[in-house]
Amino acid sequence: LGLSYRHDFRDSDDTGFPLRIRARPESALTDQRLIDTGPIYSSGVDLFNTELAVVHGPFFIQGEYFHSFADANTQGDPSFWGYYLQCSYFLTGEHRTYNTRSGVFSRLQPNHPFRPGKDVCGAWEIGVRFSYADLNDKSVKGGIEHNLTAGLNWYLDKNRRFLFNYIRAVVKDRERRPAVQDGHADIFQGRFQIDF
Repeated sequence: LGLSYRHDFRDSDDTGFPLRIRARPESALTDQRLIDTGPIYSSGVDLFNTELAVVHGPFFIQGEYFHSFADANTQGDPSFWGYYLQCSYFLTGEHRTYNTRSGVFSRLQPNHPFRPGKDVCGAWEIGVRFSYADLNDKSVKGGIEHNLTAGLNWYLDKNRRFLFNYIRAVVKDRERRPAVQDGHADIFQGRFQIDF
C-alpha cells in the first residue's frame, strides 16, 4: 500500500513554465498523445496518489488512483483524475516476490527455466489492465481516455523474456486540436527483453 502527496509551486503568468498533463495510449512505442490539456498557467498544483498491490500465489493485482488540483484562476481551478487496475496470473505456478528493503517487486525467477530439448517451458503469465484518465474540467477540455490491455508474457529465465500486448484505446470529448469526439486506436506490440 502506498500513499503520496505532492505540491508543485509554479509561476502563474504566461511567461513562466506552464502545467501540461497528457498521456500516451499505454504504449511507449509512440509519441502520440491522445489526451492533452495543453498549457495551463497555474500558481500551484496539488497531486494526491494512492497505490495498492496484492500477491496471492500465482495471482497478482495492482491498482493506482491519482487526482490533481490546479490553482489556475483564469481556467476555473480545474482538477484531473484517473486510475488503472491490472491483474495477472502465472499459468506455470510462479509468483511475484516483493523486496521489502527496496520497496519494489523483484525479478521473476521461473520455477523451471526454458531449456531447448529438455521439455521445460519457463514461466508463462497472462494479464489484463484497464486504465482511465479524465482531463476535462472547467474550461480545459483535454479529453477522456480509457485503455484495455491484454497481455501474454513468456519468461525464459530470470534475464530473458518475450512480451506480447494488445491495447484498445478509446478517446472522447477532446476539444484541443485536433478535436476528437469519438476515436480509438488498436495497438499490437511485442518485445524481447534481456535484463541483467
